[in-house]
Amino acid sequence: TPAAGTNTAPALANAAPGSTNAPARNIRFQFDGIPYADVLERFAQMVNKPLVTGTNIQGTLSYNDPKPYNYQEALDTLNLILSMKGMTLMEDGHYLRLVPFKELPQLPLPILRGLDKTGDVRPGEIVTVVLEVKNLDTKEVGEAVLSMLSSAGSIAPLARGRGLIVTDRLANIQRIRTLLSAIDNQSVAERQMKAFTLLHASGAVVADLINRTFGSATAPKRTQFNPQTKQMDSIPADPNDYVTAVYDDASRTLVLFWPRDRLALAEELIGKFEDKEGGAGEVRIYYPQVTRIDELANMI
Repeated sequence: TPAAGTNTAPALANAAPGSTNAPARNIRFQFDGIPYADVLERFAQMVNKPLVTGTNIQGTLSYNDPKPYNYQEALDTLNLILSMKGMTLMEDGHYLRLVPFKELPQLPLPILRGLDKTGDVRPGEIVTVVLEVKNLDTKEVGEAVLSMLSSAGSIAPLARGRGLIVTDRLANIQRIRTLLSAIDNQSVAERQMKAFTLLHASGAVVADLINRTFGSATAPKRTQFNPQTKQMDSIPADPNDYVTAVYDDASRTLVLFWPRDRLALAEELIGKFEDKEGGAGEVRIYYPQVTRIDELANMI
């Protein structure tokens, strides 16, 4: 197959005899200082789709990868590159259409009700999804997860009902749904939600430390009388008594879900880890057996 960055007009190669029904990997990216307009034209020729564009994209592209791609992988890779220009290449029937991100709200994007059935939607494809929110304040949640969106993304709370309308690449929306599943599963009447973008600290370490220090294991034990066994059974901790920390590595976003009275403590802990000058230093966790925690802290 001629390379995409050569002067020869590239064409799709025929699948080798005896190959499976898997998509053919016959596209390579070999561009060295090629104008973006030429890159798009050559890509459209390679996949045998007409290109429709009313946007003049400036600049040149240098990108070489000897690994062969199938069509869907190549389209997602090219869109990742185009995102730095604030644009995306979308399938529109038999055509490929270059669209600026600012025009996405006016386009008839695929709309999904939840993420249980996504069909043949690619992880890199831009879609609109209605995510159900059972207990959280949708406006508060929308502000908290805003940093998890790509440059193509947008989010809006439903005016009525409990849900979020999220437009973004499917993979990003799935990450947001995973985060919501971790924190939107119990009564949250007295809890707050806030997101932090970590610049210096390890998000995984901070989230683990917060969950160990203020998480469900530290909440008061609860029991409930079981009339069948005539005994007291343990029941899950009240979510209003502990903090939940969830970290998204891709966006370096730490989301905390806490009772109001622990807000200052959690923020202070994050601030110590994010202190670029002093730093948090070595961290050790102690569980006093006799002395009360607040008394021991005052002594120290």
